[in-house]
Amino acid sequence: MNRAERRRRESLNSSSATARKVERTLAEGLEHHGARRFAEARRSYKKVLRQDARNARALFLMGTLALQEKDYPTAESLIKKAIAEDPKDPSFHNNLGVILRESGHLEEALDCYRQAIELRPEYAEAHCNLGIALRELGQLEDAILALEHTIELDPSFGGAYSNLGNAYNAVGRTGEAMPVFDKALGLNPHDLSAHFNRAIANQDRGYLDAAQDGFRDVLRLQPQHGEAWRLLSGLKRFASADDNDIEEMPRLLRDATLKKPDEMHVQFGLGKALVDIGEFDDAFRQIAAANAAYRNSYEYDIEKDAEYFESIQDVFSEEFLSDREGWGSASDRPIFIVGMMRSGTSLVEQILASHPSVTGCGELTELDRLTRNDEARPGGLDYPQSMRSLDRTLSKSLAEEYLRRVQVYAPGAERTTDKMPGNFLHIGLIRVLLPNATIIHCARDPVDTCLSCFRNYFAGFHSFAYDLEDLGTYYCLYQKLMDHWRSVASINLHEICYEDLVANPEDEIRRLLHACGLSWNDQCLNFHQTTRPVRTASAAQVRRPMYSSSVEAWRKFESHLGPLLRALS
Repeated sequence: MNRAERRRRESLNSSSATARKVERTLAEGLEHHGARRFAEARRSYKKVLRQDARNARALFLMGTLALQEKDYPTAESLIKKAIAEDPKDPSFHNNLGVILRESGHLEEALDCYRQAIELRPEYAEAHCNLGIALRELGQLEDAILALEHTIELDPSFGGAYSNLGNAYNAVGRTGEAMPVFDKALGLNPHDLSAHFNRAIANQDRGYLDAAQDGFRDVLRLQPQHGEAWRLLSGLKRFASADDNDIEEMPRLLRDATLKKPDEMHVQFGLGKALVDIGEFDDAFRQIAAANAAYRNSYEYDIEKDAEYFESIQDVFSEEFLSDREGWGSASDRPIFIVGMMRSGTSLVEQILASHPSVTGCGELTELDRLTRNDEARPGGLDYPQSMRSLDRTLSKSLAEEYLRRVQVYAPGAERTTDKMPGNFLHIGLIRVLLPNATIIHCARDPVDTCLSCFRNYFAGFHSFAYDLEDLGTYYCLYQKLMDHWRSVASINLHEICYEDLVANPEDEIRRLLHACGLSWNDQCLNFHQTTRPVRTASAAQVRRPMYSSSVEAWRKFESHLGPLLRALS
């Protein structure tokens, strides 16, 4: 054997030994990872990367570890590096999709899941994640298909049943949702998400005692589950400081092992409980701490919202709307309920949904989704500038698409409500696409409205809602935009004031029904008896008869509201 051949064989043997060492170290890391010994797992993965900085598996596992620790920027960077080294591994694309979904980039997450499925068509987890992201985007028909297909691929996949139950619940198919949750729990009685989602579904349906029991089931399995504490607190009426839950939540907050997101949710829950027993200063301290924790987790510049509001007013001028008279669809089926969050929109929808001719569809994302369709964005322009290119044919197509999507929630309904409060941004678009739709604008005392936002955590992303000054500034932007819509003669709004509604319910409900072209029905006065899903922060309140205790509730917190009061003034 010559010297060159010997060196070649020695090199091969050395490479093989290094590879075996890398595999052993990765296996050790995986064993630690599976046992949730994250620090030890990280050390193993770093050891591999010191030997081979481009090892795709180690990069992926480090990224997955960061994902589990909710360090999304680090996780995204690492898994993108892994994909650059090995673009054919479907699990890399799937986990990148999870990171992007958790970070709020749902459309990008869909692309990742679809890439994973293209690489491995039978990949059940990727199909399930695709269904979850589609549901969060409001594409519920497609979400249900994806989740049902997941179960066909893997009938033992408990998470798929739980998420399918969520999707069924979101379209009002609650009769199908509950057995699906039961199936998930039959496969795994300790499935936290199934217990949690089942409790949410019971809360939405108005089965509040069953919902409380469900959240307690979650807390028995995971005593530090912050969301369960927050939601349980929202359903309870606390009577005294010696309530077991009021004693337990502060103990949790003193526990150094409580994760920051859970701490925030517990603070919201404890704040609500302390309000119930009249400890307003202590309550506000908890609520303020919860808001500050969440607000510090993202960047937000309200000036960008101000520019967006200004652009809406600029595009949807009276001339713009009058030039498009008679466009869209002539359907009068939709009733839009708009306004700031916490202004009474859920109450108004519950009243209308108590009428036999009306189906309440809740907070739909369909209108906002239409503005982001490629079809509605010729030349790639963003809304609202894209609307300048709208023509009669496209306006009709978009209107019919909206009506078709809403039918998923209310098949065969005579009238439907869409109570997405933020549709106040789209009143001009509604006027173009659905000129015969009814638009109800809910208004409430500005300070009460903003404080009620501050006291609540919202699903979705409402960047302005977690800082008192931002809230007050945003409210002023909203008021200015509403003044614009009132000034445009072709837009007809029915205004309803929350304080007037609770003071004179029958008179205001008669006016409301008349504005919607609906006959009087006594059940609208007994709205709290109506059984229907309500998926908002007001799910418990609308099950109660009309009450006035929320009027001028802000005065109990007045000494803490300086930034809000200054911004509103």
